[in-house]
This record gives sequence, structure tokens and C-alpha cells, in this order.
Amino acid sequence: MSLNNGSYHVEAILFDMDGTIVDSSIPVHKAWKAWADSVDLDFDSVLAVMHGRRAIETMQMLKPELPQPQSAERFLAVEALDFEGIVEIPGAGAFIASLPVGRWGVVTSATQSMARDRIRAAGLPIPDVLVSADMVAHGKPHPECFLRAAQLLGVAPGACLAFEDAPAGIEAAKAAGMAVIGVETHYPGAELGTQEAIRDFRSVTGESGADGGIRVMLKLALD
Repeated sequence: MSLNNGSYHVEAILFDMDGTIVDSSIPVHKAWKAWADSVDLDFDSVLAVMHGRRAIETMQMLKPELPQPQSAERFLAVEALDFEGIVEIPGAGAFIASLPVGRWGVVTSATQSMARDRIRAAGLPIPDVLVSADMVAHGKPHPECFLRAAQLLGVAPGACLAFEDAPAGIEAAKAAGMAVIGVETHYPGAELGTQEAIRDFRSVTGESGADGGIRVMLKLALD
């Protein structure tokens, strides 16, 4: 993987889902607000840690006395039924369409079925490689999910570029040895800890290289 002034040359692209290519903030926040109220927690304390993490690990952090995985499974069953306001992050569909077939994937803390439903609801294509919460033993910030995705794509982790909107996911991708571009959906770029960050995918272009790689170019300021 090579980098030069906002231009990346990589072999594959990996995306987080919620907050990165899919705006699911309405159902996500609704579900977590209901859960916070049910367990007598301040919603802001939940928001501070839930982005990018699996439900079970968020609950274990905030309410370790709750029975698991039963509590997380009940939560996810309710959350999965809500598609209100789900849309693509601006420009995500066009950017994905510019990528070579079979050279991109999604790495999400949602379950497989929820991820597929939300991606469809946002009008985006289902990737060939979709690593979900129920496919790994350890969720983000552990790197297992990103390493699994690179393996399924047949690409070395260091040849992948990841897009992530949350510190937990960014930590996971970095630990897997990947370059990461932050997406400023929930956090400003200064809090994401990435070398570069974008507001959305209208500031990103991609093209296939003659060598089979992918060139990703960033315009870091939108007018």
C-alpha cells in the first residue's frame, strides 16, 4: 500500500457499515435510548462507547451484571425490525460502484442478517465479503474482523484501506495493519485518530489501476 498526499494505492477496500456507508442513526439511537432507559443509564454515557462495538460488548462494559448473551440477543431482535430513515452516507454508492468487483468488503459490528437488511434499505449492493458480529469471537477494537475480511478477499491486511467512523473500529483496523480513513459522522476528525478524515464519500474518488490495484483519491475539503 502506498500513500502520497491524499492518494492511496491499495489492493482492496474495507468499509464499516453503520455511520460509514449506511446512515442508520435513527433506529440505532432509538434502540439504545430505549435500552438505556430500561437499565437506568444516562443515554449520553451509552453514546460515548457504543459506536463501532458489538451490542454484547457495549452492554458488558456498561452493565456487566446483565445476563449475556441473552440481553444482547433480545436487544438486537428489536433493533433489527426498525428501518426508519436508513439511507446511504452521501456518495457511498457512487464510490462503491467505482471499485473493482470482488475487491471490497464490509466489516460490521451488526449481525449478518441486520447488516444485509440495512445495506439493502440504503440502496447499496451486498458485498461478496461481509464480516459481521456473529462471525467472530472478538468484536472491535479487536482486529479479528478486519483480518478475517482480508483473508476472505485474498489480500494481505497491509494492502487494504479501511474506512471507519468510530474509534473502536479505527483501532481494530490499525491493529490489523491497515491504513484507515476516518468518516466524520459521529466524531470530528481530531478525535478519530486517523491521518486523514472525510465528511462523506462525495470527497472520494476511486479508479482501477493497470496493475489490478485501486487508486483512492481524497478531496479533503468540501465547499
